[in-house]
Amino acid sequence: RTNDAVKTKDAFRNQAARLGFGTPNLLEATEYPLTRLTQNWQLLNSLYRSHWIIRRIIDVVPGDMLKNWIKITSQMPPDALKRFDSQVR
Repeated sequence: RTNDAVKTKDAFRNQAARLGFGTPNLLEATEYPLTRLTQNWQLLNSLYRSHWIIRRIIDVVPGDMLKNWIKITSQMPPDALKRFDSQVR
């Protein structure tokens, strides 16, 4: 018995349903447009100033990011690091 592999080339296609190889279907036309609310600075500024919930949402992120601050590892003397830290904060 010999094991001679035979390559075949076939593909699925259903023209009526627009499914399969080489047929235009809805998924090929799918796109994700880039829409950003952050480009409208006036709207965001107005929302921040006039709505408490928007202000709370926006302020939570920086507060959470800066909660533990930063730790600098360097060869600077400790007093210079303290001065630097006080200037940055």
